[in-house]
Amino acid sequence: MTEQFKTTLIATLHQFLLKRAALFGSFARAKETTDSAIDILRTRKRFHLV
Repeated sequence: MTEQFKTTLIATLHQFLLKRAALFGSFARAKETTDSAIDILRTRKRFHLV
């Protein structure tokens, strides 16, 4: 995984207002191929009304 890929991924995740995200699968193990999917587990931010 290149630094450019990491930067792009982080910027994209920020657009979705994520509280947390975890990369798993082949990308997380640094064994990705051109056919690999990007597997992300996410938690959205909670907004409280006052």
